[in-house]
Amino acid sequence: MKAIEALSRAMTSEATIIRNGEKKRIQAVQIVPGDLVLLQSGDKVPADLRLIQTRELQIDESALTGESVPVQKEKAVLNSDMAIGDRRNMAYSSTLVTFGSGRGIVVAIGDSTEIGRINKLIAATDVLETPLTRKIHDFSGILLYAILAMAAFTFVIGLVRGQDLVDIFMASVALAVGAIPEGLPAAITITLAIGVSRMAKRNAIIRKLPAVETLGSTMIICSDKTGTLTQNQMTVQDIVAGGHRYAISGVGYHAEGKITPGENSFDTTANMSLHALLKAGLLCNDSTLKRDGERWRVEGDPTEGALIVSAMKAGYDLNVLEQEMPRLDTIPFESARQYMATLHDQGEGKPRLLFVKGSMITPSLPVPSHVRSGFAVTPVHIIPERC
Repeated sequence: MKAIEALSRAMTSEATIIRNGEKKRIQAVQIVPGDLVLLQSGDKVPADLRLIQTRELQIDESALTGESVPVQKEKAVLNSDMAIGDRRNMAYSSTLVTFGSGRGIVVAIGDSTEIGRINKLIAATDVLETPLTRKIHDFSGILLYAILAMAAFTFVIGLVRGQDLVDIFMASVALAVGAIPEGLPAAITITLAIGVSRMAKRNAIIRKLPAVETLGSTMIICSDKTGTLTQNQMTVQDIVAGGHRYAISGVGYHAEGKITPGENSFDTTANMSLHALLKAGLLCNDSTLKRDGERWRVEGDPTEGALIVSAMKAGYDLNVLEQEMPRLDTIPFESARQYMATLHDQGEGKPRLLFVKGSMITPSLPVPSHVRSGFAVTPVHIIPERC
Protein backbone atom coordinates (compact mmCIF):
# COMPACT_ATOMS: atom_id res chain seq x y z
CA MET A 1 0.00 0.00 0.00
CA LYS A 2 2.84 2.41 0.85
CA ALA A 3 4.52 1.62 -2.47
CA ILE A 4 1.31 2.47 -4.35
CA GLU A 5 0.95 5.73 -2.43
CA ALA A 6 4.57 6.66 -3.17
CA LEU A 7 4.04 5.88 -6.86
CA SER A 8 0.91 8.04 -6.99
CA ARG A 9 2.80 10.95 -5.41
CA ALA A 10 5.63 10.56 -7.91
CA MET A 11 3.22 10.64 -10.89
CA THR A 12 1.55 13.92 -9.97
CA SER A 13 1.91 16.51 -12.74
CA GLU A 14 2.79 20.17 -12.42
CA ALA A 15 1.81 23.24 -14.41
CA THR A 16 3.15 26.74 -14.90
CA ILE A 17 0.54 29.43 -14.22
CA ILE A 18 0.23 33.17 -13.79
CA ARG A 19 -1.82 33.99 -10.69
CA ASN A 20 -2.18 37.51 -9.30
CA GLY A 21 0.39 38.68 -11.83
CA GLU A 22 3.01 36.24 -10.54
CA LYS A 23 4.42 33.34 -12.51
CA LYS A 24 4.64 30.14 -10.46
CA ARG A 25 4.93 26.37 -10.78
CA ILE A 26 2.24 24.45 -8.87
CA GLN A 27 0.68 20.99 -8.69
CA ALA A 28 -1.99 20.40 -11.32
CA VAL A 29 -4.54 19.56 -8.61
CA GLN A 30 -4.19 23.09 -7.23
CA ILE A 31 -5.36 24.76 -10.43
CA VAL A 32 -8.70 26.60 -10.24
CA PRO A 33 -10.94 28.09 -12.96
CA GLY A 34 -9.63 31.48 -14.04
CA ASP A 35 -5.94 30.63 -13.76
CA LEU A 36 -3.75 31.57 -16.71
CA VAL A 37 -1.77 28.46 -17.74
CA LEU A 38 1.42 28.58 -19.81
CA LEU A 39 1.97 25.73 -22.26
CA GLN A 40 5.12 24.65 -24.06
CA SER A 41 6.33 21.60 -25.93
CA GLY A 42 6.31 18.47 -23.76
CA ASP A 43 3.72 19.72 -21.26
CA LYS A 44 0.61 17.82 -20.27
CA VAL A 45 -2.45 20.05 -20.34
CA PRO A 46 -3.65 20.18 -16.68
CA ALA A 47 -7.25 21.32 -17.33
CA ASP A 48 -9.60 22.45 -20.06
CA LEU A 49 -8.25 25.77 -21.36
CA ARG A 50 -9.56 28.51 -23.63
CA LEU A 51 -6.49 29.52 -25.60
CA ILE A 52 -5.78 33.26 -25.76
CA GLN A 53 -2.29 33.11 -27.25
CA THR A 54 -0.62 30.51 -29.49
CA ARG A 55 2.69 30.25 -31.27
CA GLU A 56 2.82 27.26 -33.61
CA LEU A 57 1.00 25.31 -30.89
CA GLN A 58 0.24 21.67 -31.70
CA ILE A 59 -1.43 19.28 -29.25
CA ASP A 60 -1.82 15.50 -29.40
CA GLU A 61 -5.50 14.83 -28.61
CA SER A 62 -5.46 11.10 -29.40
CA ALA A 63 -6.43 10.23 -25.81
CA LEU A 64 -9.62 12.26 -26.19
CA THR A 65 -10.64 12.20 -29.86
CA GLY A 66 -8.64 9.28 -31.27
CA GLU A 67 -6.97 11.56 -33.82
CA SER A 68 -3.42 10.30 -34.24
CA VAL A 69 -2.02 13.48 -35.82
CA PRO A 70 -1.35 16.49 -33.53
CA VAL A 71 -3.88 19.31 -33.91
CA GLN A 72 -2.79 22.82 -34.86
CA LYS A 73 -4.28 25.26 -32.33
CA GLU A 74 -5.34 28.88 -32.74
CA LYS A 75 -6.90 31.61 -30.61
CA ALA A 76 -9.70 32.63 -32.98
CA VAL A 77 -13.35 32.72 -31.87
CA LEU A 78 -15.24 29.66 -33.13
CA ASN A 79 -18.86 28.52 -33.08
CA SER A 80 -19.92 27.05 -29.74
CA ASP A 81 -21.75 24.11 -31.37
CA MET A 82 -18.62 22.66 -33.01
CA ALA A 83 -17.49 19.12 -32.24
CA ILE A 84 -14.65 18.62 -29.76
CA GLY A 85 -12.17 17.71 -32.46
CA ASP A 86 -12.88 20.96 -34.33
CA ARG A 87 -12.50 23.30 -31.35
CA ARG A 88 -9.02 24.49 -32.24
CA ASN A 89 -9.14 27.34 -29.72
CA MET A 90 -9.41 24.87 -26.81
CA ALA A 91 -6.82 22.71 -25.03
CA TYR A 92 -8.23 19.75 -23.13
CA SER A 93 -7.06 18.06 -19.97
CA SER A 94 -4.73 15.02 -20.30
CA THR A 95 -3.66 15.95 -23.84
CA LEU A 96 0.02 16.54 -24.67
CA VAL A 97 1.71 19.56 -26.24
CA THR A 98 3.94 18.29 -29.04
CA PHE A 99 5.12 21.56 -30.57
CA GLY A 100 5.08 25.30 -29.97
CA SER A 101 3.79 27.27 -27.01
CA GLY A 102 0.67 29.04 -25.86
CA ARG A 103 -1.42 30.46 -23.04
CA GLY A 104 -4.92 29.59 -21.95
CA ILE A 105 -7.46 30.39 -19.25
CA VAL A 106 -8.79 27.49 -17.19
CA VAL A 107 -12.50 26.97 -17.87
CA ALA A 108 -13.02 23.50 -16.34
CA ILE A 109 -11.23 21.22 -13.88
CA GLY A 110 -11.69 17.70 -12.49
CA ASP A 111 -14.88 15.92 -13.48
CA SER A 112 -16.09 19.02 -15.31
CA THR A 113 -13.45 18.56 -18.02
CA GLU A 114 -14.17 16.60 -21.18
CA ILE A 115 -11.94 13.72 -20.09
CA GLY A 116 -13.58 13.82 -16.63
CA ARG A 117 -17.02 13.42 -18.19
CA ILE A 118 -15.79 10.41 -20.12
CA ASN A 119 -14.44 8.87 -16.91
CA LYS A 120 -17.78 9.41 -15.18
CA LEU A 121 -19.64 7.75 -18.03
CA ILE A 122 -17.29 4.76 -17.92
CA ALA A 123 -17.67 4.45 -14.14
CA ALA A 124 -21.47 4.56 -14.44
CA THR A 125 -21.59 1.81 -17.05
CA ASP A 126 -23.41 -1.32 -15.90
CA VAL A 127 -21.44 -4.56 -16.05
CA LEU A 128 -23.48 -6.91 -18.24
CA GLU A 129 -23.62 -10.57 -17.35
CA THR A 130 -22.88 -13.15 -20.00
CA PRO A 131 -25.24 -16.10 -20.54
CA LEU A 132 -22.76 -18.35 -18.75
CA THR A 133 -22.47 -16.13 -15.66
CA ARG A 134 -26.27 -15.81 -15.49
CA LYS A 135 -26.68 -19.59 -15.62
CA ILE A 136 -24.02 -20.06 -12.94
CA HIS A 137 -25.72 -17.44 -10.77
CA ASP A 138 -29.11 -19.14 -11.15
CA PHE A 139 -27.60 -22.56 -10.50
CA SER A 140 -25.83 -21.25 -7.39
CA GLY A 141 -29.11 -19.89 -6.03
CA ILE A 142 -30.93 -23.19 -6.58
CA LEU A 143 -28.04 -25.14 -5.05
CA LEU A 144 -27.97 -22.84 -2.00
CA TYR A 145 -31.64 -23.38 -1.22
CA ALA A 146 -31.29 -27.14 -1.79
CA ILE A 147 -28.34 -27.41 0.61
CA LEU A 148 -30.12 -25.33 3.28
CA ALA A 149 -33.23 -27.50 2.92
CA MET A 150 -31.20 -30.70 3.25
CA ALA A 151 -29.36 -29.35 6.31
CA ALA A 152 -32.64 -28.30 7.93
CA PHE A 153 -34.20 -31.69 7.15
CA THR A 154 -31.21 -33.46 8.73
CA PHE A 155 -31.51 -31.29 11.85
CA VAL A 156 -35.25 -32.08 12.19
CA ILE A 157 -34.68 -35.83 11.75
CA GLY A 158 -32.04 -35.71 14.48
CA LEU A 159 -34.44 -33.97 16.85
CA VAL A 160 -37.16 -36.53 16.15
CA ARG A 161 -34.74 -39.36 16.90
CA GLY A 162 -33.73 -37.66 20.16
CA GLN A 163 -30.03 -37.19 19.34
CA ASP A 164 -27.79 -34.68 21.06
CA LEU A 165 -28.19 -31.09 19.76
CA VAL A 166 -24.45 -30.62 19.31
CA ASP A 167 -24.16 -33.80 17.28
CA ILE A 168 -27.18 -32.85 15.18
CA PHE A 169 -25.75 -29.36 14.48
CA MET A 170 -22.33 -30.74 13.53
CA ALA A 171 -23.93 -33.29 11.20
CA SER A 172 -26.05 -30.60 9.50
CA VAL A 173 -23.04 -28.30 9.03
CA ALA A 174 -20.93 -31.18 7.68
CA LEU A 175 -23.69 -32.05 5.19
CA ALA A 176 -23.96 -28.43 4.03
CA VAL A 177 -20.19 -28.09 3.60
CA GLY A 178 -19.86 -31.42 1.83
CA ALA A 179 -22.65 -30.60 -0.62
CA ILE A 180 -20.97 -27.40 -1.85
CA PRO A 181 -19.38 -28.09 -5.30
CA GLU A 182 -15.95 -26.66 -4.52
CA GLY A 183 -14.48 -27.90 -7.78
CA LEU A 184 -17.11 -26.15 -9.95
CA PRO A 185 -15.32 -22.74 -10.20
CA ALA A 186 -12.01 -24.44 -10.99
CA ALA A 187 -13.62 -26.63 -13.65
CA ILE A 188 -15.32 -23.64 -15.29
CA THR A 189 -12.10 -21.60 -15.21
CA ILE A 190 -10.09 -24.41 -16.80
CA THR A 191 -12.71 -24.92 -19.50
CA LEU A 192 -12.79 -21.21 -20.35
CA ALA A 193 -8.98 -21.04 -20.29
CA ILE A 194 -8.83 -23.78 -22.89
CA GLY A 195 -11.21 -21.74 -25.05
CA VAL A 196 -9.02 -18.62 -24.63
CA SER A 197 -5.95 -20.64 -25.66
CA ARG A 198 -7.68 -21.87 -28.81
CA MET A 199 -8.84 -18.34 -29.65
CA ALA A 200 -5.29 -17.02 -29.18
CA LYS A 201 -4.04 -19.51 -31.77
CA ARG A 202 -6.50 -17.87 -34.19
CA ASN A 203 -5.12 -14.38 -33.40
CA ALA A 204 -8.05 -13.41 -31.14
CA ILE A 205 -7.03 -12.19 -27.68
CA ILE A 206 -9.72 -12.49 -24.97
CA ARG A 207 -9.33 -10.21 -21.95
CA LYS A 208 -12.09 -11.72 -19.79
CA LEU A 209 -12.66 -15.48 -19.64
CA PRO A 210 -16.50 -15.39 -19.75
CA ALA A 211 -16.28 -13.52 -23.05
CA VAL A 212 -15.24 -16.78 -24.74
CA GLU A 213 -18.66 -18.30 -24.14
CA THR A 214 -20.40 -15.08 -25.24
CA LEU A 215 -18.37 -14.90 -28.43
CA GLY A 216 -19.17 -18.52 -29.19
CA SER A 217 -22.91 -17.82 -29.05
CA THR A 218 -22.72 -14.60 -31.12
CA MET A 219 -24.54 -14.65 -34.45
CA ILE A 220 -23.92 -11.07 -35.70
CA ILE A 221 -21.03 -8.69 -34.86
CA CYS A 222 -21.50 -4.94 -35.50
CA SER A 223 -18.35 -2.80 -35.48
CA ASP A 224 -17.83 0.94 -35.67
CA LYS A 225 -15.24 1.99 -38.25
CA THR A 226 -13.70 4.70 -36.03
CA GLY A 227 -10.46 3.72 -34.34
CA THR A 228 -10.02 0.00 -34.87
CA LEU A 229 -10.67 0.01 -38.62
CA THR A 230 -9.10 3.37 -39.45
CA GLN A 231 -5.76 2.93 -41.22
CA ASN A 232 -4.60 6.54 -40.73
CA GLN A 233 -4.15 6.93 -44.48
CA MET A 234 -5.22 10.03 -46.37
CA THR A 235 -6.55 9.87 -49.93
CA VAL A 236 -6.98 12.62 -52.48
CA GLN A 237 -10.41 12.14 -54.05
CA ASP A 238 -11.05 15.42 -55.88
CA ILE A 239 -8.82 17.94 -57.64
CA VAL A 240 -9.84 21.37 -58.96
CA ALA A 241 -7.42 22.72 -61.56
CA GLY A 242 -7.98 25.48 -64.09
CA GLY A 243 -11.64 25.71 -63.12
CA HIS A 244 -12.28 22.03 -63.83
CA ARG A 245 -12.89 19.21 -61.37
CA TYR A 246 -11.32 15.75 -61.57
CA ALA A 247 -12.01 12.62 -59.53
CA ILE A 248 -9.31 10.19 -58.39
CA SER A 249 -10.10 6.54 -57.76
CA GLY A 250 -8.35 4.25 -55.31
CA VAL A 251 -7.83 4.52 -51.56
CA GLY A 252 -4.88 4.52 -49.21
CA TYR A 253 -1.25 4.80 -50.20
CA HIS A 254 -1.36 2.27 -53.04
CA ALA A 255 -0.70 4.03 -56.33
CA GLU A 256 -3.55 2.14 -57.95
CA GLY A 257 -6.20 4.33 -59.49
CA LYS A 258 -6.74 6.86 -62.24
CA ILE A 259 -7.77 10.46 -62.69
CA THR A 260 -11.08 10.93 -64.49
CA PRO A 261 -12.47 14.30 -65.65
CA GLY A 262 -15.84 15.44 -64.38
CA GLU A 263 -18.71 16.77 -66.45
CA ASN A 264 -17.64 19.48 -68.93
CA SER A 265 -13.98 19.10 -67.89
CA PHE A 266 -10.91 18.83 -70.12
CA ASP A 267 -9.19 15.55 -70.72
CA THR A 268 -6.38 14.99 -68.21
CA THR A 269 -3.72 15.25 -70.94
CA ALA A 270 -5.03 18.62 -72.16
CA ASN A 271 -5.25 20.43 -68.82
CA MET A 272 -1.79 21.86 -68.13
CA SER A 273 -2.99 23.33 -64.85
CA LEU A 274 -3.78 19.83 -63.62
CA HIS A 275 -0.26 18.61 -64.31
CA ALA A 276 1.28 21.70 -62.71
CA LEU A 277 -0.91 21.06 -59.69
CA LEU A 278 0.22 17.45 -59.39
CA LYS A 279 3.86 18.46 -59.73
CA ALA A 280 3.40 21.06 -57.02
CA GLY A 281 1.95 18.49 -54.63
CA LEU A 282 4.82 16.10 -55.40
CA LEU A 283 7.75 18.52 -55.28
CA CYS A 284 6.51 20.93 -52.59
CA ASN A 285 6.63 18.05 -50.15
CA ASP A 286 8.88 16.83 -47.33
CA SER A 287 7.37 13.36 -46.91
CA THR A 288 8.44 10.11 -48.56
CA LEU A 289 6.49 7.04 -49.62
CA LYS A 290 8.12 3.68 -48.93
CA ARG A 291 7.07 0.09 -49.56
CA ASP A 292 6.93 -2.22 -46.55
CA GLY A 293 6.27 -5.71 -47.89
CA GLU A 294 2.77 -5.69 -49.35
CA ARG A 295 1.95 -2.32 -47.80
CA TRP A 296 2.97 1.27 -48.44
CA ARG A 297 3.77 3.62 -45.61
CA VAL A 298 4.49 7.34 -45.43
CA GLU A 299 7.36 8.83 -43.50
CA GLY A 300 6.07 12.28 -42.67
CA ASP A 301 2.70 14.00 -42.76
CA PRO A 302 -0.20 11.78 -43.97
CA THR A 303 -1.67 14.62 -46.05
CA GLU A 304 1.60 15.11 -47.90
CA GLY A 305 1.68 11.36 -48.47
CA ALA A 306 -1.71 11.61 -50.15
CA LEU A 307 -0.35 14.29 -52.51
CA ILE A 308 2.53 12.00 -53.49
CA VAL A 309 0.15 9.14 -54.28
CA SER A 310 -2.14 11.37 -56.36
CA ALA A 311 0.81 12.40 -58.55
CA MET A 312 1.96 8.78 -58.87
CA LYS A 313 -1.50 7.84 -60.18
CA ALA A 314 -0.91 10.32 -63.00
CA GLY A 315 2.38 8.58 -63.87
CA TYR A 316 4.84 10.96 -62.20
CA ASP A 317 8.00 9.68 -60.51
CA LEU A 318 9.44 11.71 -57.65
CA ASN A 319 13.05 10.75 -58.36
CA VAL A 320 12.77 11.74 -62.01
CA LEU A 321 11.13 15.09 -61.22
CA GLU A 322 13.71 15.90 -58.56
CA GLN A 323 16.46 15.39 -61.15
CA GLU A 324 14.65 17.49 -63.75
CA MET A 325 13.77 20.28 -61.30
CA PRO A 326 16.12 20.14 -58.30
CA ARG A 327 15.06 22.07 -55.21
CA LEU A 328 17.03 25.25 -54.56
CA ASP A 329 15.36 26.60 -51.44
CA THR A 330 12.43 25.98 -49.11
CA ILE A 331 10.07 28.06 -47.02
CA PRO A 332 8.83 25.54 -44.42
CA PHE A 333 5.24 25.47 -43.24
CA GLU A 334 4.48 27.83 -40.35
CA SER A 335 1.13 28.41 -38.68
CA ALA A 336 1.52 32.17 -39.15
CA ARG A 337 1.97 31.78 -42.92
CA GLN A 338 -0.30 28.77 -43.46
CA TYR A 339 1.69 27.63 -46.50
CA MET A 340 4.87 25.90 -47.66
CA ALA A 341 6.93 26.95 -50.66
CA THR A 342 9.80 25.36 -52.61
CA LEU A 343 11.97 26.90 -55.33
CA HIS A 344 13.10 24.72 -58.24
CA ASP A 345 15.55 25.06 -61.12
CA GLN A 346 14.09 24.10 -64.51
CA GLY A 347 17.44 24.18 -66.28
CA GLU A 348 19.62 26.64 -68.11
CA GLY A 349 17.73 29.39 -69.90
CA LYS A 350 14.45 28.64 -68.12
CA PRO A 351 12.89 30.62 -65.27
CA ARG A 352 13.00 29.20 -61.80
CA LEU A 353 9.73 27.82 -60.56
CA LEU A 354 8.15 28.46 -57.18
CA PHE A 355 5.60 25.89 -55.95
CA VAL A 356 3.32 26.83 -53.08
CA LYS A 357 0.80 24.76 -51.20
CA GLY A 358 -1.38 25.82 -48.29
CA SER A 359 -4.58 27.49 -47.20
CA MET A 360 -3.47 31.14 -47.38
CA ILE A 361 -1.57 32.21 -50.50
CA THR A 362 -1.12 35.98 -50.80
CA PRO A 363 0.49 38.22 -53.43
CA SER A 364 3.05 39.31 -50.81
CA LEU A 365 4.70 35.88 -50.91
CA PRO A 366 8.38 36.26 -49.89
CA VAL A 367 10.79 35.12 -52.58
CA PRO A 368 14.29 33.84 -51.67
CA SER A 369 16.99 36.41 -52.31
CA HIS A 370 18.91 34.32 -54.84
CA VAL A 371 16.01 34.23 -57.32
CA ARG A 372 17.32 36.27 -60.28
CA SER A 373 14.90 35.24 -63.01
CA GLY A 374 11.14 35.07 -63.29
CA PHE A 375 9.09 32.64 -61.28
CA ALA A 376 5.62 31.13 -61.33
CA VAL A 377 3.37 30.46 -58.37
CA THR A 378 1.23 27.32 -58.54
CA PRO A 379 -1.44 27.21 -55.80
CA VAL A 380 -2.62 23.78 -54.72
CA HIS A 381 -6.32 23.12 -54.12
CA ILE A 382 -6.67 19.49 -53.08
CA ILE A 383 -9.56 18.11 -51.03
CA PRO A 384 -8.32 15.19 -48.88
CA GLU A 385 -10.58 12.70 -47.16
CA ARG A 386 -9.82 9.93 -44.69
CA CYS A 387 -10.17 6.35 -45.87
